[in-house]
Amino acid sequence: MGLSCGRVDHAARTHENRMKAEQVAELYFDSLESIQAAMASGGGQATVAHAMEISTGGPPVVLIAEHDKPL
Repeated sequence: MGLSCGRVDHAARTHENRMKAEQVAELYFDSLESIQAAMASGGGQATVAHAMEISTGGPPVVLIAEHDKPL
């Protein structure tokens, strides 16, 4: 089935009197295979390239976790 849900959150914090903004995207897939297929697609590759382009704090961090309850 693929991507089942997604959301984007913004966070701002100060560090040494400097404002730092962060963005967190949560994407929920039906399976690990769905994630792999999405990242291998043209749209997935373009999304990763864009994330690398706009990231000002180093490469984006990707975390993969498994939920034990359906969404």
